[in-house]
Amino acid sequence: MIQAPRQTVVSIIFGNELFGKERGTFEALKALKSSGVEIVVCVSGREPNGGRVGDEARANGFTTVIFPGGTQFHLPWFYRNPRFFFRQVGRLFTNSLALLRVQVKYKPNAILLNSTGPFLFCRLALGILRTPVIYRIGDAPPTDSKFQMMLWRQLIKRSTRIVCISHFIAKQVQSHVATNLHNQIDIIWNRAVTRVDGKQFEKPLDEATDILPDLRIVYLGQMSKKKGVDLLVQAALNLNNPEIQLDIVGGSSHSAAFEETLKKLRQNSESLTRIHFCGYTANPEIYLSRADWHIAPSAYAEPLGNVVQEAKMLGIPSVVSNKGGLPELIRHGIDGFVLREVSIQAIQEQIQSLLRCKPEWPTMGQAAKSSLDGGLSSARYNAAWEMVWSESIR
Repeated sequence: MIQAPRQTVVSIIFGNELFGKERGTFEALKALKSSGVEIVVCVSGREPNGGRVGDEARANGFTTVIFPGGTQFHLPWFYRNPRFFFRQVGRLFTNSLALLRVQVKYKPNAILLNSTGPFLFCRLALGILRTPVIYRIGDAPPTDSKFQMMLWRQLIKRSTRIVCISHFIAKQVQSHVATNLHNQIDIIWNRAVTRVDGKQFEKPLDEATDILPDLRIVYLGQMSKKKGVDLLVQAALNLNNPEIQLDIVGGSSHSAAFEETLKKLRQNSESLTRIHFCGYTANPEIYLSRADWHIAPSAYAEPLGNVVQEAKMLGIPSVVSNKGGLPELIRHGIDGFVLREVSIQAIQEQIQSLLRCKPEWPTMGQAAKSSLDGGLSSARYNAAWEMVWSESIR
């Protein structure tokens, strides 16, 4: 019996933290692995062994290769530190050389990229290689930067297949590429993230466990203004209701100052609403599973939102922003609610309405969970990526 030739994909991920883009890319790699493709992940050496991204890759059984990595080309940084400029230019060569070595050793059938950063630092090698490139797009085109937009267009031209994570992103991409490239675009919604990387959070879940709230809401994600966390905290404080508890899960060293501002806002308030800042946890399931509702009040046009599917997997309905791709995941009034606008007032009103429809929570939670058996199912996700793979290497 003649065995089929080995198929391999190389994915270059230079982020060291496990944010939505990185987790979504890992889900795509897991789908390819389930169809027999070997996975090689090139991670940035700017943190030991690639940081949390490297740890996650190895936990999933992927081969990891350490690259020099690199950061954004930012002119003000160059003016303040000329040595930084020369280091960045040097990385254009060292990363490309590293990719050529990977090509020789692993002979990949395709290369998977999820941003313009790895493309920039490996651009010289990608100009030499003829290996197909799959570009998984989790962000809108970077129209606010001429330099980044130029890179983005070059990456689009170099790509064999373009995978958008939502209809919202697909429309954005289509508006900036030639019509003849539209047939290279696929839309594959993220699936619920399966985490293998962490211990459960060991600190007490509650500051006061003797009194259970009537409504427990959880926010899970990055701590930043663009995620609407400040609006959410202020709305919760304004409600001044001791029967409402808000668990805020997330944070990192990059957002420490913003987190401290929110904590001081809570401390200086006389509001009776219970707000718990739970910090980062590798496995937030313990918080999601104990919540009545999940909320994602993004103030910007978020491409999709992995955490909505994670909540659905546990039968937790979501309140989401009306911006970007988030509304695509919610059937308003059936398995969650879409905010009429992202504002303190709108968030307050929506939380108050949750208290009024409490008898409907179990039905909406079941509807959220059952939605994963339809367009968001793992089987459909795997089949879609298998199709992208076969189209790319054909």
